[in-house]
Amino acid sequence: MAHDDEHHSTTALFAVLEVTTGGVIHERMPRHRHQEFPRFMKAVGQTVDPRLEVHLILGNYATHKNEKGRRWLKRNPRAHFHFVPTGTSWLNLAERFFSELTERQLGRLAVTSVDEPIQAIDAYIANGDDDPAPFIWTESAQEIIETIQLGLCTLGTVH
Repeated sequence: MAHDDEHHSTTALFAVLEVTTGGVIHERMPRHRHQEFPRFMKAVGQTVDPRLEVHLILGNYATHKNEKGRRWLKRNPRAHFHFVPTGTSWLNLAERFFSELTERQLGRLAVTSVDEPIQAIDAYIANGDDDPAPFIWTESAQEIIETIQLGLCTLGTVH
């Protein structure tokens, strides 16, 4: 690609999972930068019942940690950000959603334009939102904690 070519082959998907229903609040944008995050959060705020507080569990990606994200948070006191520790993204249900989207819809998709994966993403979310169901952990909290402890022990023995 020449230096003056424009690259129009990506899309960014911002998504929030409604834990109690399994529904997805989402928005696609051409880029995934700190400027897009407050716009997405505004859409979330307009979607969620204004009488409810909004608790968001976020990964450690920097888009929501910059000054614009902090200012947005100060202006929206019903929103609360909670960050998962580094290396524990599997605890974040949104990561699980993105994993399933990739495995079930996008993994083997061959496309010739950016519109095709966008349509596939939209179809996947629309199908899920037709009959959403909350995510249910198949292991107990104790089993999850034991697995984490085993992993920590294993990491402690690696040289």
